[in-house]
Amino acid sequence: TDNLLLLLKLLLVQRSVLIVGASSHLVTSCSCALKEILKSFEWSGNFVSHMPNTMIEFINSPVSFLIGMTVDNAAEVTLIEKNEQVLEALRVGLSVVDLTVTPARVRLTTEPGVLTRLRGLAASLPHFAMCKASIDFIRSRSPEFSKFMCHGFSNKEMVCIDDVF
Repeated sequence: TDNLLLLLKLLLVQRSVLIVGASSHLVTSCSCALKEILKSFEWSGNFVSHMPNTMIEFINSPVSFLIGMTVDNAAEVTLIEKNEQVLEALRVGLSVVDLTVTPARVRLTTEPGVLTRLRGLAASLPHFAMCKASIDFIRSRSPEFSKFMCHGFSNKEMVCIDDVF
């Protein structure tokens, strides 16, 4: 819950988030779930549920975004995090979520002043406290929700979704 709320706060202060994982289903599920939660707020960032690694230079975009990206393994996440463009983006607002480890790891932006803004955000948005309470309630009542937030859709669910579309 803490990482989820941290990501929501970052997005609400117009900072960018890159979600990286080894499964396209998981990356897409997590990025779409975040976007869905943001619907109750006024978020004006760009959204790309699944971006190819070859477009990594997009992370230097001057506008905030929520982007998902698939990698082959955890070592590739390290390469992405050491990429000069990513390092520069981390200094100006980008945070990276690594879904290749359990629990997911968030590499927070090093932009000066962001943590101060995040601390003040929850107090200024009563709706945010309701969102946190809702997430906590759902997670406590539904082990399936927790499983989905950690692992995304199951293979059986993906077959059903693919059949519909």
